[in-house]
Amino acid sequence: DLLFAVWLLIIYGYFAVLKRTRFRTLGYHLLGVRIVGLDGELASLSSLSYRLFFAPLGPLNWLIDLLWISGDPHRQSLRDKLARTYVVKQD
Repeated sequence: DLLFAVWLLIIYGYFAVLKRTRFRTLGYHLLGVRIVGLDGELASLSSLSYRLFFAPLGPLNWLIDLLWISGDPHRQSLRDKLARTYVVKQD
């Protein structure tokens, strides 16, 4: 149980907390993107936490995103739309 709790904390720290910092995750850093709120400022921790709830869907996220983004005028994924966030280029 303790090991599971530690893994959950690590996952939450990496996929929610770290994305809110200027360091971002490795993938976001390499791609030069960041997550912002609807106001263009750093996304809130609650928005990033809500966005993380979609992680258990795994590869199904990619299929949903392909179908959803193709019809969205802002090219915003469904999880971003629900979490009220955007993934934007860093510069």
